[in-house]
Amino acid sequence: MDMHVAADTQIGGTLYLLSSNFLDRYIVEEIVEIAKGGIKPYLKQFWNFVDWTNLIVFGVVIGMRLRTTLEVIGFIADPSLFEAANLQTLGWYFDQEQTLNGVNALICWLKVFKYLKITRRMTQLSRTITKAIIDIAIFACVLLLFVLGYGVFGFMVFGTDNPEYMTMTVSIQTLFRAIFGDFDARAISQNDSLLGPIYLFSWIMIAVALLLNMFIAILTEAYMQVHNEDKERGSEVTIFDDIKKAMKKRYNALLKRNEEQIHAIQELKNRLEYGDEDNDGVLTRDELEKVVKDIDPQLLEGYTVDDLMQEVDMDGDNVLDATELARFRDFLEEKSRGFHEERKKLRTDYSALPKHGGGMGAAVVSLNEDLSDIPVRVQALQDDVKSLQQGIASLTSKVDALLTIAVNGGSTGGVGGVREDVQLHPSSSLSSPLVRGSSVRHPPNHNRHEEGKAKLQSSKYLVDLE
Repeated sequence: MDMHVAADTQIGGTLYLLSSNFLDRYIVEEIVEIAKGGIKPYLKQFWNFVDWTNLIVFGVVIGMRLRTTLEVIGFIADPSLFEAANLQTLGWYFDQEQTLNGVNALICWLKVFKYLKITRRMTQLSRTITKAIIDIAIFACVLLLFVLGYGVFGFMVFGTDNPEYMTMTVSIQTLFRAIFGDFDARAISQNDSLLGPIYLFSWIMIAVALLLNMFIAILTEAYMQVHNEDKERGSEVTIFDDIKKAMKKRYNALLKRNEEQIHAIQELKNRLEYGDEDNDGVLTRDELEKVVKDIDPQLLEGYTVDDLMQEVDMDGDNVLDATELARFRDFLEEKSRGFHEERKKLRTDYSALPKHGGGMGAAVVSLNEDLSDIPVRVQALQDDVKSLQQGIASLTSKVDALLTIAVNGGSTGGVGGVREDVQLHPSSSLSSPLVRGSSVRHPPNHNRHEEGKAKLQSSKYLVDLE
């Protein structure tokens, strides 16, 4: 038996420690909330008072249970302490503990209203009760006056003969039962054939026809106010809206990163065309390092310069020849296709998410989410413009070289008296120099090249990159 008592004592002690730890944790959370938000905003919240009441009652119950447990252990250790007075005190503590546990259980269930934002209908219910709380309090005072008046009357008039009005408490209980139709009209008529029916009829008329309908009217008016506010401002954001907002935010972040990965691959492909600085037809490691410079490796799935070189350098000489460069382009194209497929899947999942509730607030949230990827698109456009600039610069140098060759060739033909001119037609593309006959002879040979370059410069207004 001593072993069982010791085991029970150890289990009880463990449970007390756990309960105390939970209590301490919740108290610390409340104190931290006060420290963060301030005491005045904290005291304005009704549910904070409910939380403290719950914690205080819980702490009192733990203290009472600890005291009774220690007394029981003392009785077991010393049987001479078994006395009627001690047992009576112990029983009183048990009764009070049971009562406080019931009160605490009721408080815990009432705290469910604190979390009724789970649906819009529950939000309307809680806000309706909150909006009508003052009118309900006034109604409760009026009801209390009628209950006390009729209770005293029933107790004094019918208490001596009718057990349902024998005491003031029982008389009030009888009145509340009568509101819901539980009353004995015959018994009260036998007590007093005149006052009995008048008493019962007047109470039913006042309690049911007047007070109960007034209570319903108070709640109806408050509900209509909440309903009209929802129409004007839109429904309040509930916990489901918060979850959807968090999910859409996460999807936006994934879509943004996917766009950055796609543009990083495209930028790398564009740089690869001009990476061969010495025009020897191969790409060394140093040249590749300059190509991938300023590109975040995380956007390339963690690939660094060495990883890229190892991926496509088949012979391991840290030099990419034409075959390996083609392999590199295929590798980038494969990554680009994978990123595009991922973007397609993300957008499909994004469009499948439920929409927000109505209202201006939801519209603003939706607009912010739609515009969240604009910086990425702008950066992509800037990258495309930069690539276009590089391409046109290369094209301009080639046209310049072509013009030089044409001018030199024309000067040779000019010795034989052939009249020809090289012009850039204003409506033609910069990449298509127009070679036409002209009625004007070429100037001397040493000025032909300078004239052609001047004409090329004057025609660059066709492409104004800035």
